Amino acid sequence: MYYSLNPSLTQVHTKIYNTRVKVTTKNMPGKDKFKCHAAVSNTLAVIGGKWRPLILWHLLEKTLRFSELQRSLQGISQKILISELRKLENNRIIERRVYPQVPPKVEYHISAYGLSLKPVLEKMADWGAGHRPLNPKLKKPTA
Repeated sequence: MYYSLNPSLTQVHTKIYNTRVKVTTKNMPGKDKFKCHAAVSNTLAVIGGKWRPLILWHLLEKTLRFSELQRSLQGISQKILISELRKLENNRIIERRVYPQVPPKVEYHISAYGLSLKPVLEKMADWGAGHRPLNPKLKKPTA
C-alpha cells in the first residue's frame, strides 16, 4: 500500500484490488489530524517493514537464540535479521543477552516496553486472518 503524506486526505492505492480509496478526516480538527498522522508514522518507524512484526510476534511467545529466530522466519537472510534486530534493540523494543562462553550464545527477548506492542500485533493478526479469504494470493498461516 502507498500512503500520501497529506494529513488531511490520504490516498490509499491497493495493488490487490487496483482501487483507489479516499479516507477523509474532515471531522477532525486540524491539530488532531496531524497528531494522528504523526502517531501512525512513529509506530511504523519502529515496527514497520516486512520482518520486524514477524520477529516481534515470535519473541512475544518466548526468548529465542539467533539461530532459532532465523529458522522460524523462513526466507530471511542473516544480514537482514541482524539489521532488523539491531533496529529493534536500538528502539528498546527487544533486549539482547550475550553469554560469555565459547561458542558465543546470544538470546533475544521482548522488553517490558516492547510488550506494549502486543495488542497492536494481535490486532494486525486478527485483521490478517479475517481478510485472508478476500484475497487468495495471501499466504496461508503456518502452525
